[in-house]
Amino acid sequence: METSSSKELILSRIRKALAIPAAVPFNKQETEGPLFPEPTDDLSVLFATEFTRLLGRFSYCSGEEELVRQITELLHEKDWKNIYCREKPFISLFNSWGHDLSSGSGSLADCDASITGCEALVARTGK
Repeated sequence: METSSSKELILSRIRKALAIPAAVPFNKQETEGPLFPEPTDDLSVLFATEFTRLLGRFSYCSGEEELVRQITELLHEKDWKNIYCREKPFISLFNSWGHDLSSGSGSLADCDASITGCEALVARTGK
């Protein structure tokens, strides 16, 4: 009985509150102009700046050879051995430069580092 009466009390309060109209807050919203300010710099520069600010390491590569060289240097610098990579283009690229990414055949949770590409993710999700 207690549960039923508590339930009815709550429902009656809700009905009473819904019967009394309330003032609409923020009824004079600004609808003109952009919702977000236009970026003051190139989006790739903004990304690199924010990523670095959050203690990420950002590197610009002018081509595949430089990409492989910079990632190889990072792997040696950090002494990362177990690299997780499921994207065939990256695996083929590194294999063609004489680097074996097959050491990351375990799970993502057990790896030292992971290599993935934004474009591949975008292409898969359709965004």
